[in-house]
Amino acid sequence: MSIVVLCISLVTLTYLPEFDQRVRWHGAAFVRQATVAIVFTVIVGTAALVNLVKDVGRGYSPARCSLAAVILLFAFTPAALLTVQLFRYSVN
Repeated sequence: MSIVVLCISLVTLTYLPEFDQRVRWHGAAFVRQATVAIVFTVIVGTAALVNLVKDVGRGYSPARCSLAAVILLFAFTPAALLTVQLFRYSVN
């Protein structure tokens, strides 16, 4: 499930390049789409994280769980960066 979240986060990553220009060109529609991408990534990522915690409790190997945790870390990064960009936009 961590790999699925990582793939979904790549979609969120596509909103980052030239963020300011895209906001000027597309306005509120772009901001709305970026917000939906963030929320969707965070919801699916949280579900994967809950599943990972349950897997640890079920006794799966620590190496497998550690790898999944690192993948989830990378999966949440684009959403966090896009959130910072949206916050900067809303402050200005």
